[in-house]
Amino acid sequence: MQNYYTKVILGAVLLGCMGSVAMAADTNLHFSSIRQQGMGGAGVAFTFDEHALYKNPAGLSRAGVDFNLPRLRLEVSSSFVDKVDVFQDVAKSGASKAERILKLKSITPFQGAFDFALSPFISFVRPGFGVGIFSQSNTLIQVNNPVQPEVVLESNTDIGGLVGVAMDAPFIPGVKMGISGGLLGRSVAYDSKTNKNVFVLDANDFLKMVDGGSSVSANLSTATGFGVNVGFLGDISTPVGAGTWGLAFNNIGATLKGTREVLGVDKAFEVSLPFTGTIGLGINTSAPIVGDFLLATDYRFISDETNFFKNLSIGVEKPLMGGMLMLRGGVKDGYITGGFGANLWFFQVHYAVYTEESGRYLGQEANTLQVLELGFLF
Repeated sequence: MQNYYTKVILGAVLLGCMGSVAMAADTNLHFSSIRQQGMGGAGVAFTFDEHALYKNPAGLSRAGVDFNLPRLRLEVSSSFVDKVDVFQDVAKSGASKAERILKLKSITPFQGAFDFALSPFISFVRPGFGVGIFSQSNTLIQVNNPVQPEVVLESNTDIGGLVGVAMDAPFIPGVKMGISGGLLGRSVAYDSKTNKNVFVLDANDFLKMVDGGSSVSANLSTATGFGVNVGFLGDISTPVGAGTWGLAFNNIGATLKGTREVLGVDKAFEVSLPFTGTIGLGINTSAPIVGDFLLATDYRFISDETNFFKNLSIGVEKPLMGGMLMLRGGVKDGYITGGFGANLWFFQVHYAVYTEESGRYLGQEANTLQVLELGFLF
């Protein structure tokens, strides 16, 4: 009977997967674990820690007792790493303006990102319950037009305080159901003269900003609101191994509202976070030579993206040394991801590399990021 209900749920959702439902909305929350980043973004069916609060709250049903203080994560795009010496030359106020602008022209066109996260800032989970605070700041920079360079800057910070519970799903034997929600906020840097969330600077204004003398009308606005996540989790047996399936609906009713000052007048603004639906599998399997490993996949069947590959996530994780070292890989947005995690007694370090595609098609605006996370184990 348990397998019957499982097949009914999965069958109904897979019918929806035959074509993604496109929904126009603002950018989704940037919360993610470095484990998911290394595994191509997959995680709906196997996230059983504090990150289940926003990924799939039903995962709290399998959480252990765990308390986390801030985990510091830094993400830098590979393009920044490759061009760091050029940006250092551009920032040298002792050089002539012509020399600095020439350096700026030499890297055009350029796109890079710099992200900072506390994921979590603090959290506590136990079987069937979790609470946590998460934050992530994101900054994007573009340099366009090699003849007359212009610099485009964009920055925002997401923060969320979430609480969640997981329990037996009503009327569905063997399936767990979870619900989480809380206060969400997004702070956005904007131009108080144009009311736009991007700053477009010519080369002269950019150099003034670097030197601390810019006349850019930068301000910060914050929108807040409440959002709810609902998820389901169950066991599944496949020809290649046993594991779990997951189904999650995120950002239910998540519209954030705030005010900002534009030309001396307060104006209302809002951020509508995209409502998404995701189905996933996490299968414990094995292969010759490789041995035991976790194979996972997620697919967003309700999404603001219509590109199949941008809705698909595939990941693998291989434990070594009794689980002290984890090797990870996957596919996200059609690009290869990878990483590792090491639990060194009371200290942990994680690394991931992945590519985000912000264009409408693969290869249009790809941005590869390298991620490092440090934290303590309790």
